[in-house]
Amino acid sequence: MGCLYSFTDRLWVPSMVHTSWNFCQVIFGVKLSGLDEFMEYSLFESKMGPTDLLTGGAFGPENSIITIIATTGLLVFLIWRLIQQDKIVQPFWRRDSIVIS
Repeated sequence: MGCLYSFTDRLWVPSMVHTSWNFCQVIFGVKLSGLDEFMEYSLFESKMGPTDLLTGGAFGPENSIITIIATTGLLVFLIWRLIQQDKIVQPFWRRDSIVIS
């Protein structure tokens, strides 16, 4: 979410991505970060598949290999674009000149 904010310079973008993700999980009736208390409010009843690797198991889809690969791919793309746009700031200990005021 930090890279998404850095890429867009808008706080509402990562906020809405996070909100949308949680909203979709509640709507489709899957576990939300391992909690099943929100499943009673869902519009649909979901049955997860037989393998925890694809479904995320007891934690929910946030722990599935599909979500991990997709978010890692997005993260790599965002970091690549931030480097191209020269938006990555060097930490103070790696900068050539340190100005102390």
